[in-house]
Amino acid sequence: MYNEGDGFIEKRQLKFGDMEKILQVLGNIMNYLYSHYGKYEQTEKEVSKMFKTLIDPEVLEKGRKKGQEEGLQKGLQRGMEEGKIAVACNLLKLGVDIGTIAEATGLSQKEVEGLNKRA
Repeated sequence: MYNEGDGFIEKRQLKFGDMEKILQVLGNIMNYLYSHYGKYEQTEKEVSKMFKTLIDPEVLEKGRKKGQEEGLQKGLQRGMEEGKIAVACNLLKLGVDIGTIAEATGLSQKEVEGLNKRA
């Protein structure tokens, strides 16, 4: 049985003996769900997948990597957008017309006009 002093939450580890108990609990949950809500074919797969994420460090690492990749992509997109805005502001200061700036940066004319009002 889980004791607070075992450090399960802090260490994210399970003792081998706990695994059997957890599987029994999951089996009981499945039986309860089947008896009260009927058999739903995806339930067993979903519970297995959820349980695997608790004990499989590979799943956790894949999730971290995916999150990092998504964050990097968003950061790159944001940086590109900020770069376009900086270039547009510089071109406005040089007196380049709004249509040319929009064409050169990929910003809309309305966006460039908004920058012109800020500058």
